Amino acid sequence: MAGPGDRVLVTGATGLIGRHVLPLLAARGFEVHAAARGGPDGVGAATWHVLDLSDHARIEQVVAAVRPTHLLHLAWHIRGDYYTSPANIRWLRDSLRLFEVFVEHGGRRLVGAGTASEYEHRGDADLSETVTPLRPNALYGECKKALGEVAAAYASRCSVSFAWGRVFPCYGPGEHRSRMIPTLLDVIATRGRIPFEEGRGVRDYVYVEDTAEAFAELVASRVEGPLNIGTGVPTTVRDFVTKLAAAAGRPGCVDFGAAPTPSYEPVRIVADTARVRALTSWRPRWSVEAGIRETVAWWTARGRSVEVAAGRTEAT
Repeated sequence: MAGPGDRVLVTGATGLIGRHVLPLLAARGFEVHAAARGGPDGVGAATWHVLDLSDHARIEQVVAAVRPTHLLHLAWHIRGDYYTSPANIRWLRDSLRLFEVFVEHGGRRLVGAGTASEYEHRGDADLSETVTPLRPNALYGECKKALGEVAAAYASRCSVSFAWGRVFPCYGPGEHRSRMIPTLLDVIATRGRIPFEEGRGVRDYVYVEDTAEAFAELVASRVEGPLNIGTGVPTTVRDFVTKLAAAAGRPGCVDFGAAPTPSYEPVRIVADTARVRALTSWRPRWSVEAGIRETVAWWTARGRSVEVAAGRTEAT
């Protein structure tokens, strides 16, 4: 739990994980400050700040005004071509400036969102923080890896507590409309057929409420270093998409193999959860089936229309 005067600044607060983590941090006793480019997004439990991380003067203004004791950095470019986009370089630069300003203004605890894409993806072994090499296969993973490593060294130099949560494929209500699940659900709603890749890849899908709970616990804890935020449960992409279509009332509407698999797409992304289980009390509570049902219900209730870009999977 937070102590007296503990204030946390959360970047990316309107994103998939951010919108779910704000009330969890408030429940732990933090004074919660939420930052996003567009400002408030109907999410309570926080004081909101408009913050574009590319505006370094604005970073200075917000951090100086809030003087957060804790920082949870979730903001990143994860839309469209994010996996190979040069925008990753800018996010690396801007994130480092944010960390620097946070420390300069007395910050004590820094938690950042890494990614399973930092790992080398070869073979059938689960991805381990202590065993698996860090060899990303695209710019997104390279920049996240660089940020985590520089932040760890900087935090150690400045006697700041630092943890790095490596996010495994996260899904749920609030996901950006350009990503795989909202896109598929839009096509399903039009009663069209969906050309999709073979879907033979294996993923560790984590429902967003579990991911948010893990980050809230990390912020409130003293655990340091990298931790996998995954379930350890393997699910094929084909099985996940099949269950998604069935939950949306359109079983059999996906044409697997009708779209190409991206060349950079890893075969297997499953977390070794030994370290996170040993160092925290966090345990995922949501099954894939339950998470899919909640996700479908959320999108169906909103009836959102999105741009169709079927056949695309994402490696977080």
